Amino acid sequence: MKKWHFSTDGFNRLVIKEKKKQYPVEGEFKIVENELSFFPSMQSRFTRELDLPKRMEFTGKWRLNKNHNLSLVLTETDYQYRGDILEIKGKIFAVEPEALIFQAHFKQTAEGERISLLRLGGRWQSDKFNRINFLVTRETEEDVLKFSSAWEVTKNHQIVYIYEKRDYFSGRKTWEFLEFKGYWEIPGKHRLRYVLDFKNGSLFQFRGFWEIPEKQGKRGEIRCRIGVGIKKSFRENIFSLSGEWKVKEKNKLFLNVDYGEEGFREIVFKIETKLDKHKNLVFLIRNRDNEPLGAEIRFARDFLKENKRFFLHLFGSGREKILTGGIDIFW
Repeated sequence: MKKWHFSTDGFNRLVIKEKKKQYPVEGEFKIVENELSFFPSMQSRFTRELDLPKRMEFTGKWRLNKNHNLSLVLTETDYQYRGDILEIKGKIFAVEPEALIFQAHFKQTAEGERISLLRLGGRWQSDKFNRINFLVTRETEEDVLKFSSAWEVTKNHQIVYIYEKRDYFSGRKTWEFLEFKGYWEIPGKHRLRYVLDFKNGSLFQFRGFWEIPEKQGKRGEIRCRIGVGIKKSFRENIFSLSGEWKVKEKNKLFLNVDYGEEGFREIVFKIETKLDKHKNLVFLIRNRDNEPLGAEIRFARDFLKENKRFFLHLFGSGREKILTGGIDIFW
């Protein structure tokens, strides 16, 4: 095959440039194991005129452009030029823990077209600015797709990415939403983690602030604040993780968080107890690795009494009065 310059047009046709001529070739792009190929339509006159093969493979780096279209920035080979860009125009159809699914229309003939779903495999991560990235799995190093718009946390405690999409032909702009189904963890003092798939490392490690209000009843709340760098500006996401406190094991405390259709998931803490100067029972919160998180909780009397069988061992035999009124407990 000859060495040509390549691009695409608004119909996702492969545009071949030779000297001053351009040839828009109907066909379809496909992604197999994260590699891009183009299958020219046999009905396209340029397929025959240029004597194109049945399958054309392209090498390059995957990117997500400002309009959230998939782009492959080509590298230098015997048949393609470095820096040419194949932009596939369409929309992000879905996000999965191990994949990004993209929907695109491809012109097969002068009159007909086909709608296809393209799948890129990889894992989700966050960068140092708390922005969302998708890392495409490649043989040598991962390609980074940067999601540079805002994200929020819904009432069901899930992350939704929000971006503006411009139609190629009309120029009309619409708002698009991508929901990431996962669950929250509190790994450290100034860290929050949103897990999509722990096994393949698909998770967002956010730097931010959280606090547990000192006075808690059966219903609990963790207040969170995460700053996100967006287009040379800064946006602060403020939200709460709420649920029901539960004690199932000695020295462990669970906040059972409701994720809507995804069900419930527990945030796990280890605990120590102490009595303050007013003889109130205080719970010191630690993470799964037993590292102190710098938070203290004073629970309501009804919660302590309901879970006294788990707490009594912390004070030894004969100390049930601590949980039943012998020592002042708030509320």
